[in-house]
Amino acid sequence: MGEDTGSAPIIVVTGTGSRVDTTLAAAALTVGLRDEGLEVTVTTPVRTGATGTNGLRRLSDLTGGTHVHERITLAADLPPRAAATVGGIVLPPVVVHAAEWARLVRRPELDVLLVDDPEGILTELDEDGSCLLDVADAAEGLDLRVGVVIACGVGRDDLRQAGLIAAVLRSRGVDILGCVIVDDDGAANDTAAANPIRDQLPDACSAPLIGHIPPEVRGWDPQTFQDRAGAWLPVA
Repeated sequence: MGEDTGSAPIIVVTGTGSRVDTTLAAAALTVGLRDEGLEVTVTTPVRTGATGTNGLRRLSDLTGGTHVHERITLAADLPPRAAATVGGIVLPPVVVHAAEWARLVRRPELDVLLVDDPEGILTELDEDGSCLLDVADAAEGLDLRVGVVIACGVGRDDLRQAGLIAAVLRSRGVDILGCVIVDDDGAANDTAAANPIRDQLPDACSAPLIGHIPPEVRGWDPQTFQDRAGAWLPVA
């Protein structure tokens, strides 16, 4: 994740589509990092379609009380700019999110900042049309270390989308830490579909496959999740 700058590294978990459960992937990463003795905080810049049962509150419950920081939640299940208009708010510029990341990672007790990106790394997040990739650029400008984990679904377009995301990240000089397969229990034959994706994803992204989250985890209680998830997604 780049040169050591004395601040905690930032790991962004972004997905190949809106149906890919990045929060579940971030929760699994959180458990794994905590099992290694690291202090983790999870943040989300903007989340749309927000309810009481999704978002970082769910992640905190799954992981047993991880500190979370969700900046902007919008009830409308629309792209962020449209959801903000419906909600009657003005989205802050992306530099505000980068400054918040800088504040969080410079806390001496923090080892890793995880960023759950449910909207997509190229989705517009402010009135200027900037996206989370622009937040990452601004963070790098503040001497922060940023790497990305691509959470890939098992739909027909996910593999192609993962390759496109990886190409864009590399063109902007952002490190790709690896890829994760996230099975969706709403997808037809999802576990079977994961098999060819598992074989092809590392080549599509030129990045290692670091884990696979099966669909049945959505029915697990938090303690079962914490007992099992730590072995899924090792990130050195």
